[in-house]
Amino acid sequence: MRSRPSPLHFFPAAFGAALAVSLIIAALAASSASALSFAPNKGLFPALFTSKAGLAEIRVLNEGPHSCSGATSSGKFVNGTSGEIKLTYTGCVFRPFGGSGTPCTSPGQASGTIVTTNLSFTLVYLDAAHTKYGLLLSPPGAGGLVPPVFAEAECAGWGKEKWLGELMGQIISPALGAPMSTAFKFYFNAVGATQEPRFVEGTGPAHRLFREAVWTGSELREMGIVQEHSASLANAGQFLP
Repeated sequence: MRSRPSPLHFFPAAFGAALAVSLIIAALAASSASALSFAPNKGLFPALFTSKAGLAEIRVLNEGPHSCSGATSSGKFVNGTSGEIKLTYTGCVFRPFGGSGTPCTSPGQASGTIVTTNLSFTLVYLDAAHTKYGLLLSPPGAGGLVPPVFAEAECAGWGKEKWLGELMGQIISPALGAPMSTAFKFYFNAVGATQEPRFVEGTGPAHRLFREAVWTGSELREMGIVQEHSASLANAGQFLP
């Protein structure tokens, strides 16, 4: 009669498998704990916020100055890493020949008001060392071959324009891991007409904005926005590394 193997015969393999599973779970937990995220007070989502901003420089490659005198936004974090936002720019003018310029206006808005489409946003690191973080704002359809519509307007006497693509901005306060607060600031910047930052973790595909206008034959021209927003959360939260 064949003898039955001792339970100890299987112990090393079973132990090894259990240990491997434990290590995987621990690694996943550590990875999750170190992921960039927003944590609202008591973990309550959605976490609503609004923002206000002053002058916006609208820089378009090889074109005269554009600007908006101010802006507001309304948005929400729907989870710890992403959310939704809409920006409203006011006092927007195109000054091809200097002077007071001509107002640029989105359909159905007061003169000089440009409203974006309903944008989604994602929390992202801006450098490989994970010392800077911010927001990547994307219209519906982002990531395809054709840049999606970020906003559109008509500049009186000149014709229609579209802003196309994605916008990235840095959250300049609070620092990662700072105590809970109801305030944060984010900043959009450009070098010339090139958006800066434009890479997630400093590498990979560039996230860019373009301007398409009838007066330039619908040519896509690179575009950048320079503006700082002061945001207020409905309830406190914190940004975690």
